[in-house]
Amino acid sequence: MKGLRDYESYLMQNYKFPEDTFGAKLSNAIALMDEEKEVKKEAKEKNEELHTLTKETIENLTDEEAKQLLNEKWIKPIEVGIKSLVPQYFKDLEVELKKTQ
Repeated sequence: MKGLRDYESYLMQNYKFPEDTFGAKLSNAIALMDEEKEVKKEAKEKNEELHTLTKETIENLTDEEAKQLLNEKWIKPIEVGIKSLVPQYFKDLEVELKKTQ
């Protein structure tokens, strides 16, 4: 053990404090923080793995797959947006015409 802080952590992890005491609550908090640290580490590793696999997948797309992906990601949403503008435009025009009558 390096110092007082390590000794304190050792005690918190290895000594069974009576229920509902400050020591028990502190020990529980330390255990939860350790667990959170491990979960965050695992999440970071999984995120890096996902990033690597995604990059490899994108780099290995055929030209046809790349065109299809671009179409799904960019072209189709633009088409849908344009198509939705036309009916709204005519509705707005109809409202304006009715206002002038």
